[in-house]
Amino acid sequence: MEDEVAQGDGEKSPDCVRQVEAPRARVTGMGTGVAATPCDERHPFVCRDLEWTVDPGTGHAYRVFLDQQAWIDAHQACERIGGHLATLTSAAEQDLVSGRVLVEVWIGVTDAKREASFTWVTSEPFAFANFAHRELESRSALNNDCVVLGPDRFWHDRPCSDRNYYLCEIDR
Repeated sequence: MEDEVAQGDGEKSPDCVRQVEAPRARVTGMGTGVAATPCDERHPFVCRDLEWTVDPGTGHAYRVFLDQQAWIDAHQACERIGGHLATLTSAAEQDLVSGRVLVEVWIGVTDAKREASFTWVTSEPFAFANFAHRELESRSALNNDCVVLGPDRFWHDRPCSDRNYYLCEIDR
């Protein structure tokens, strides 16, 4: 059963989510989950700014933005707020954010300059990767130069022109 929450006013907002009882959405605790919902549709939903997740060890903050953008537009949107598409450079960083991702989100890695040679948007060394099994082996991967983090907690190669939600990171 869906929670009884305020009805949307029909205004389009990229940061709306609908709270539903498990198992219809990925469980976030206490038997409820959150599913992305276009906010210009009328549904019972919670409409709020999604919170930033802060890594206490590094001070880096992460936030999923629920307006679908091509990879370059998502990259620029993160830069406009003083950040960048998330760079998940370690297993610990991956674990911190991947549990909060309920849909595919762009992250800040690409092989657009040279096929199969991935680089972070921040130019950090590319020493950690978490691609899904056999993700990069298919012939279709040759035209997929950008990467999403999926709700399965693995990375997937996608065309940069696809429109996805995105994960921004701010280095504090």
